[in-house]
Amino acid sequence: MKKSYFVALILFCLSVNMLMSEVRHLIIAPEDFMEAGAELADYYAENYGIVRELHGIETIISGADDASEALHEYLEACFTEPGIETEGSSVLLIGSGTRNWSSGSIRNRIPVYEQNGIMSDSWFVDFDDDNRADVAIGRIPASTENEVAGYLNRYVHTWIMTIAVCGKEVYCLVQMMR
Repeated sequence: MKKSYFVALILFCLSVNMLMSEVRHLIIAPEDFMEAGAELADYYAENYGIVRELHGIETIISGADDASEALHEYLEACFTEPGIETEGSSVLLIGSGTRNWSSGSIRNRIPVYEQNGIMSDSWFVDFDDDNRADVAIGRIPASTENEVAGYLNRYVHTWIMTIAVCGKEVYCLVQMMR
């Protein structure tokens, strides 16, 4: 009898923990891409009910010796807060990057990480050093405001995606807006 109460208590605690947990969805962009980032955040909120937080890269890396390390540490702090679930959370980086961050190139909008000749954004969200991303991460590799606007025009203003779940089946209908 005591075992069943103990098991019930554990299940109750797990359920409460899951209810108390939340996911985070971040958009990280340079200052001149913030308007586009806000438009994309609004799009996700209005069409999918996903709230995305907008963060400026300049604030994140300000004063850092290593921009890549600063971004990694910032994301780790964001996603290792109590009550934040990494599973289901996401990061979207808006901006391209090159190996030589300090070159002043227009292509350096968001830092990149390179290890053994391979560049990957997964390292930014690998918080347990197992060489796997703990949070979904993606990048819109734009260098200019026109490139970001072009992406938004193709993605946000052109397509409507409807997702339906029926049992274990997921159906996706994509329609082109006219």
